[in-house]
Amino acid sequence: MKTKLLRKVEVKTRKNKEIIVQQGYFHRWAEYAEPVPPGATIGSQQGGQYAEVVAIVELDDGTIKTCSPSSITFLETPLQASIGVDWGKYDAVSCNMYLCKFCRQRVTVEPICDDCKKTGGKNASS
Repeated sequence: MKTKLLRKVEVKTRKNKEIIVQQGYFHRWAEYAEPVPPGATIGSQQGGQYAEVVAIVELDDGTIKTCSPSSITFLETPLQASIGVDWGKYDAVSCNMYLCKFCRQRVTVEPICDDCKKTGGKNASS
């Protein structure tokens, strides 16, 4: 599966009083709803529908999970997810992305790519 446009997330779930942290990819927000039957006694609620927003997440082992928004933490911004950089090499929270001032390639740390550094920007296409 192509995960280039999916954002990396961390999912915290509780199982047997332990907090389990898993990583995966956020797919989208969805709304989960189910009907609520009317009460059996006079004066009780009329019934209706219970609804909540959930996140659809694909875990690293390939399983799909729905979870509440409060149980996920995004590990990269939408920009970081869209440019397709392997963020394993960089700190996803504090990494700054730049465009080379000569050739406009995406670079990290410095605003000039390695090729333009070697040639002084002379090989950059305009």
